[in-house]
Amino acid sequence: MSNINPIDAVKNYYNSLDSEGKANFQKETGFGGLSSLSIMSMDFAEQFCKSHNINLNADSVWNLYEKGKADYAKALGRYNEAEAIYQDLKAQQDTAKAKYDSLVKNYVADNGEDAQITSTQDKEFRNKSKYTTDLIKNTKAADSAVMLALDARRNAVNEQRHGLMYGAGLNLNG
Repeated sequence: MSNINPIDAVKNYYNSLDSEGKANFQKETGFGGLSSLSIMSMDFAEQFCKSHNINLNADSVWNLYEKGKADYAKALGRYNEAEAIYQDLKAQQDTAKAKYDSLVKNYVADNGEDAQITSTQDKEFRNKSKYTTDLIKNTKAADSAVMLALDARRNAVNEQRHGLMYGAGLNLNG
């Protein structure tokens, strides 16, 4: 491995870019393992744009922000819908569980502390109380849907932030 000055490596790298400005840091041998220095040597937004061949200008940054804003509105709608379904199912599950526990408690009270509940009786108690595996599965699925909607909201907020962050690095006045 040759001794390459990190500053010269960065300069050589950017001088060796093809006409579209594309190159691959991991495959660039001229860096001699110092490819991470290129990120430190320049503004991150500029680096990101160059490495992904993105030409950001005032319009594209504004579009990125507006797209994030629209995505957030959609994600918020999905979140509110998923949260309402989850809350409804959770309330049903809590009510059914309380009724199931009550049926089991009454059975034990009637038959003594040593009473054994058979699988048939357990199934009967679950059906009477409506505390079924389907209700439990649906509640868990609704909870997962809420988490996915929250992730979508976070992604939309990050998209807006990227639009603002990259916009701050651009000279939008000229």
